[in-house]
Amino acid sequence: MSQAGDGELWYFAYGANMCPDVLRTRRGLCPASSEPARLEGFRLVFDQPGIPLLEPAFANVRPEEGACLHGVLHRMTCAQLAELDRFEGGGHAYEHLVATVVGARSGPVEAHLYRSRRTERGLKPSRRYLEILCAGARAHGLPDDYVRALAATDTTHLPLISRASPRLIAFFDRLHQRGANLVPLFDALWRLRARLRGEDPRRTDRDREPAAAAATTDTDDLTDTGGAGRQGTAR
Repeated sequence: MSQAGDGELWYFAYGANMCPDVLRTRRGLCPASSEPARLEGFRLVFDQPGIPLLEPAFANVRPEEGACLHGVLHRMTCAQLAELDRFEGGGHAYEHLVATVVGARSGPVEAHLYRSRRTERGLKPSRRYLEILCAGARAHGLPDDYVRALAATDTTHLPLISRASPRLIAFFDRLHQRGANLVPLFDALWRLRARLRGEDPRRTDRDREPAAAAATTDTDDLTDTGGAGRQGTAR
């Protein structure tokens, strides 16, 4: 099994961090290498609640027998992953998994990836967000059939909000980078949305669904519960 160098680790991106414009340009993180890769036994879902109206859903992974998730395998330093954690909600929104990922050049490696701590069914990503994922998939040469299936995902699109979205997302990125926990704010917005729609606001507390919780129990050996996913030793 291929190993990263001293002080380095493998990170498997399946969402916006596949896209060079996001990871390198917007977040200033330049991996030592990047390559197409696949993760067996998981599939891509959009059940991570985001920001109502602005970005209603983000990418997540769900265990599923026989499924195959394509993405991008980045080799980066432990410090870079810690920096990425700050952009990804500072550990409040996601947890780390460590799983065997097969890189196109590096073969099987033990790689870190994010999984949402909270999920909700029935969400759709914005068209803008999905386009970022497709751009990243194409940039790294992921399989054509996977990119076509990704591009066919049902989305939401509000033109005025979509035009404002990049600036607001960049603002939230800066807050995340400074250690701000925005999850309570977004939770409050989801509860307000539920009340306005006459729904049960408690549903938006969004503890992991029973099915996903059962899957977590089945994959405890993939979960880094001791914080090593954040500090990381290269494997």
